[in-house]
Amino acid sequence: MAAVPVAGIGLGWFAKQRIRELPGELTGKGLAWTGITLSLVLGAIGGGGLAGYEMREVPWGYTKVTFADLAPDEDNPKEVIPPDIVDLEEKQVFIKGYIYPGRQSIGLKRFILVPTLGHCSFCSRKLKSTEMIAAEMQGDLTTNYKRRITAIGGTLRIDRAEAAKPFGGFPYKIEVDYVR
Repeated sequence: MAAVPVAGIGLGWFAKQRIRELPGELTGKGLAWTGITLSLVLGAIGGGGLAGYEMREVPWGYTKVTFADLAPDEDNPKEVIPPDIVDLEEKQVFIKGYIYPGRQSIGLKRFILVPTLGHCSFCSRKLKSTEMIAAEMQGDLTTNYKRRITAIGGTLRIDRAEAAKPFGGFPYKIEVDYVR
């Protein structure tokens, strides 16, 4: 997106230089300056809007986590759950992933959230437990299966007994109160 303002500034500067080189043949110096100024202003507005969107990507009151954050440190075999994640237990978290719905695909109250579309119990026999989050919708909240990324937010619960199983368990559960 930055290409448009950068191109506007570059072309305006080029036009200004050409007008200075050939003042008798070319006019429009004010127009070149207007183009440069507008490109700077609109680039700043666009950059500010993008920064605002990125800052608001995570709803207020939630802490963003990723599937990489949920994985234990491979260099520390005794670590089952990362300490930063333990600190988030019983707190509001926000994570993006793909819905693995099971048999139902409409009006889902429960599903598994996985990091990529390629994650499923049939595709990988060695699916790590930290690559799956059991999601349970709260109240009358439901969602439908879709083949695009889904963002959920809610209270993080940790099952330490399941975390001790490297494959097949669900150490993480989110009681979902926000879905996008």
